[in-house]
Amino acid sequence: MRKTSVYLPEETKAALHQVSLRWNRSEAQLIREAIDRLVRSADTEAAPAPPVVPPGLEGPRLIGVGVGPSAPDLITQRAIRVLERADRVFAASTAPDAIARAEAIVRSAAPEVAIDRLPFVITDTPDSRDGCFERAADALLSVLDRGQIAAFITLGDPNAYSTFPELARRVTAKRPGVPITTVPGIMAFQELAAATGTVLAEGDERIDIATMGDDLAPLSAALAKSHSTVILYKGGRRLPEIAAQLSEHDRLVGAVIGELMGLPGGRNGPVAEVADRPASYLATVIVPAQRDDRP
Repeated sequence: MRKTSVYLPEETKAALHQVSLRWNRSEAQLIREAIDRLVRSADTEAAPAPPVVPPGLEGPRLIGVGVGPSAPDLITQRAIRVLERADRVFAASTAPDAIARAEAIVRSAAPEVAIDRLPFVITDTPDSRDGCFERAADALLSVLDRGQIAAFITLGDPNAYSTFPELARRVTAKRPGVPITTVPGIMAFQELAAATGTVLAEGDERIDIATMGDDLAPLSAALAKSHSTVILYKGGRRLPEIAAQLSEHDRLVGAVIGELMGLPGGRNGPVAEVADRPASYLATVIVPAQRDDRP
């Protein structure tokens, strides 16, 4: 029977056991020597300072972390600091052996951070969708119930078109007392605006952000507001139809599209130049507000 104190964590017990084997000493002897060394040095050395835990980084806690649109240099320092502090970091994935874009970003920006994949295939079947969220929430709870920090990474920002809000609601329903916070991330439309020199809004202009659905009527209504910049997500597959709507509302000039930005094969440029064929599903379109200084 091992003599290791029951107060030591299991990881420490295992490490102590390995040291005792290598040094051919009993665990009890090693513990006594360590305590003796600490007591004898107390008169000459200052006591070690307790670890400083930044506010909001103590467990249990669930943190949604935005990692930006794709380029590793657009993930924020705050996001990296949180991921390095978290006990477990999770990422949605289509399969256990598939690396999604959010994981690829973190791998490049913070390669020392280990990531657990959550198979997360969202379909149109309510039962399948519910099952994905339940399994993902249970994986997070397995960490939170140990008093640890669980981080969930997501493209862009966790509070905009992300799976994180639904995960957070389910965690709250099962563990109402667990704190849930987020780390903001740069969104694809911001990178696209910077890359193309597109001004998003000025003066009293508005910004209308939406995802592309089956019905074109909402897009038509948004385009009718000439003083609003329209930002459209997830419409790449219907780019020819979108371009036709832009032309009908006299808003094709100045409209830009970006896809796979920050990744090999990424591109950005005028919608008019690529409107004859579909783009990728996650393509982003920006239609700037109509201004007097535009031709």
